This record gives sequence, structure tokens and C-alpha cells, in this order.
Amino acid sequence: MTQITSEITVSTVFLEIDHRYLGDGLSMIFETMIFGGPLDQHQWRYSSYDDAETGHKVAVRKAREASGQKVKS
Repeated sequence: MTQITSEITVSTVFLEIDHRYLGDGLSMIFETMIFGGPLDQHQWRYSSYDDAETGHKVAVRKAREASGQKVKS
């Protein structure tokens, strides 16, 4: 979990069950979600730990940008 501001948090969790509801493909067992701020409830799901870790970093960057924080290039 990454706290962006007192009102915005980015969380990435292991879901324990597959959240791929439609179609064939890899299991969606990790989820990143932004809580609070302009991107509240935006979420992304992943099939691997490495993808989830990368996705968390991307979501943190997006949440910071949306909240008006400066982000390093």
C-alpha cells in the first residue's frame, strides 16, 4: 500500500481467487486500486506478481499526477 496524501491510497493485493469472469486467458489474481482523489475506484488486475508490482508503480504515478503532485520523470 502506498499513501499518496491523507485522502488518497494505492493498494495492490493478492485476490486468492481468479477474477477473470469472461473468456479464456490467464488468471487475474492480483488487483491494484486507487482509493480517494480524482481516480477513486480505478482498478487494474494482473496475472503475475511482477505485473502487479509494475502496475502498482504505474498507479502510484497516476494518482500523484491526478492529485497535482510533481512526479519525477
